[in-house]
Amino acid sequence: MARHVTAIVAQTKAARFTAAAGHAQSPEDLDRMLDRIERAGSQALGSMRAMVSNLRDTAAPATTRPTGDLGGLEDLTQEFSAVGPPATLTLDPRLADRPLPPEITTTVHRVVQESLTNVRRHATGAGRVEVRVGVQPGAPDRLEVAVTDDGRGRRTGPW
Repeated sequence: MARHVTAIVAQTKAARFTAAAGHAQSPEDLDRMLDRIERAGSQALGSMRAMVSNLRDTAAPATTRPTGDLGGLEDLTQEFSAVGPPATLTLDPRLADRPLPPEITTTVHRVVQESLTNVRRHATGAGRVEVRVGVQPGAPDRLEVAVTDDGRGRRTGPW
């Protein structure tokens, strides 16, 4: 849910920045930006409803599948792409049928989720994002996660 709210804030700041700079937006650009904000808001509401529903449904059995399995990475990148720059996911085919411990899959999911949030917050002008998860070369029992973008980082400190 936080990434949806981050998308709303980022899109709103972009609209204000553009307006403050004196650049008139075309009706099509404005409509596209408002559509992204609306979709991110709807997704945030959906996430919140699901969370509240899960909290209320105490009779439901616990799931045996971790919430952050590698299969969820596709949904994560698609949700990111819906309100931001397009993100592509490359998942090493050797991981398709490989059972992984829940703590590993959850960690990978969280790393990708946090990285995408950081792209949205800090990668000014990003036009594309690549998410790659694979087996580390020379160490088949280790995973390698990379999230890259073509944006420019912005300075947040005095350095």
